[in-house]
Amino acid sequence: MNVPNLEKFKKSYEEQLKKYQTIEKERENIVVNRQQLEAQLTQNNLVKTEMDLLEPGTNIFKLVGPTLIKQYLDESKNTVNKRLEYINDDINRCE
Repeated sequence: MNVPNLEKFKKSYEEQLKKYQTIEKERENIVVNRQQLEAQLTQNNLVKTEMDLLEPGTNIFKLVGPTLIKQYLDESKNTVNKRLEYINDDINRCE
């Protein structure tokens, strides 16, 4: 191999390496995001399961800053169901 071809090969190799490193960083970010979404999904499924055990008219409180605010059970269930939909949509996007 002569020197110009070697330089060309080296330059091409460095470009491909940079592309690979960029893609690898993107993949790592996606994996981290996916893990966070899975954790949120698990937590929200647990909340949904607990709410399904409650009887109608049960008092539900939402923590907003340092304050507990009373909410209706149906409203809370709808909020959790919407949150689960959003999380599942985000997981599908990650896939």
